[in-house]
Amino acid sequence: MAESHDLGKKAEAFAVDFLISKGYRILDQNWHHGHLELDIVCTDNKELIVVEVKGRRQSIFPHPEDIFSPKQERFIIHATEAYIHRNGISMQVRFDLVAIVFNKEGFEIEHIEGAFFPGVE
Repeated sequence: MAESHDLGKKAEAFAVDFLISKGYRILDQNWHHGHLELDIVCTDNKELIVVEVKGRRQSIFPHPEDIFSPKQERFIIHATEAYIHRNGISMQVRFDLVAIVFNKEGFEIEHIEGAFFPGVE
């Protein structure tokens, strides 16, 4: 369990650095609303972007539609609504995925913008 937690923290740190390098401004990391959590909340000054980070040691990564179950989407949307309300945000929202695969050479990173859309199944 600890190794999985460490891998997740490492993946989130790489994701933050990656997003900053793309010009995103990080607003929050590991933001909690009750038991719900948003990995990264950032902005590109046009949209509020909620980023789910997934880190793996394997080279085969599932498609985004296989990562976000309808239940997980509902949790992320609910937490995002709370974040927007608490912070008085009036921007459009986008839900992204940053997938990081660790290998012997280092890691590969993939950023999927609009990984899921609320209400679309």
